[in-house]
Amino acid sequence: GYSTPIIIDVAGKPQLITPASNAVVSLDPHTGKILWWIKSGGHSPAMRSLYANGLVYASSGAGKELIPIKPDGKGDVTASHIAWRTKKGIGHKPTPVLVDDLIYVVSDEGSLVCIDAKTGEQVWGQRLSQAKAAYSASPLYADGVIYFFAEDGTATVIQPGREFKIVAQ
Repeated sequence: GYSTPIIIDVAGKPQLITPASNAVVSLDPHTGKILWWIKSGGHSPAMRSLYANGLVYASSGAGKELIPIKPDGKGDVTASHIAWRTKKGIGHKPTPVLVDDLIYVVSDEGSLVCIDAKTGEQVWGQRLSQAKAAYSASPLYADGVIYFFAEDGTATVIQPGREFKIVAQ
């Protein structure tokens, strides 16, 4: 895959999390030994994983699915450690942003979805622009707002929360 791995701490032990073709894999960063994995059904993941609420939020890649995984298993945990799954509004390239237990993810085509990070329920969904702008850049959370940058140079700034509110464009 094309995703940057992350290192997390689970019960005092580090894990290197990396999405791969058709899988998300946890490795011992000291030895390279595989700790656990799930079958994701996608390929070429570019979205970086997130870690919060005791879950790894990973991408299936071109399958455009967000998959939260409990990172305390061993071996193939596909059937036992996936908290929920969603394809609603999930893109291939931009990494989601997690703010106050809400995940904000923009698709490559500019659809923005807000997801409850604990339940996987969609809170709201909106298009970021009327034009068919493409999105490759990951959103940025700073100074209490979230910035979304399109490939055409336009930007949309929103207020995080359970209601969609544009601050600036």
